[in-house]
Amino acid sequence: MAITLLLEANPDWVIIALDILNAFKEIQRHSNLEELWENIELRPLWYYNFRNMMISGFIGLGYGPFMKAATYQMDEGVKQGDMEAMPNFCIGINQANKFTRDSLQEKGGIILSGADDTYMLGPPEIAFPEVKLYEERFASICLKLNYSKMKCYVKESKKSEIYHELREAANIPEGLTECEDGTTLFSLRAYGVPIGNEVFVTERLKTKGERIRSNMLEIGNLLDPTRIASRHIPSRQCLWLLILNCLQFKGNYFVRNIPPQFTEGFCTTLNSAIDKTHGLVLQFEE
Repeated sequence: MAITLLLEANPDWVIIALDILNAFKEIQRHSNLEELWENIELRPLWYYNFRNMMISGFIGLGYGPFMKAATYQMDEGVKQGDMEAMPNFCIGINQANKFTRDSLQEKGGIILSGADDTYMLGPPEIAFPEVKLYEERFASICLKLNYSKMKCYVKESKKSEIYHELREAANIPEGLTECEDGTTLFSLRAYGVPIGNEVFVTERLKTKGERIRSNMLEIGNLLDPTRIASRHIPSRQCLWLLILNCLQFKGNYFVRNIPPQFTEGFCTTLNSAIDKTHGLVLQFEE
């Protein structure tokens, strides 16, 4: 909700979606170890991580029975997907993010980061120049920004001459989404939440709602107690527990993060799917 609220409260702000080139693969391991050592509470983890990081990791090419050992080993970075990779990566970039946070807050902007999904928000004259400073901080841990995947968005009415000059100087393209009717809308998604004009947000929610509805009905069909003859398969109980603990919350993330004027139709679509799935639980064989 933070990004949506910030853009509503500051309609002249720009949001820049950053992308880190080969983020997990190339982060310097020493940055992780230094951060662990400097944080007293995390220092007990230092030796364990030191032992793991001082060895060259095996790299396999292919999959399953076709896996072959690569001719090289992993000397830097963390293995994406490994349980410890995510916290170690976040610890490694923490210092660069903190410097950027302090810099932006002093100037009147903000940075939000979830691992390698990072967003800068602020007036164009603050946010765009900060990207270059952020890249310089990342250079100390051998990370680079991937400009080809970066995007920015600002309201159409707020696209001033200064905005265009700063955006072009920073080499950051505007976020674009091609619609089914062939039109192109300025937009982007931040942590899965659509950011753009009313048409884009409405269409994205409609598509997402139909997808969730389809998944719910498919689950209901697979666990329909009138279709499963075996008494040893508790399909009715399973379907009820899924509704109670999972399915009814499927749309909550979008409802919490998108203004209510956009979510009425989305909620109606999901409610109808829940009602239909719940009806399968309550019906009995004749």
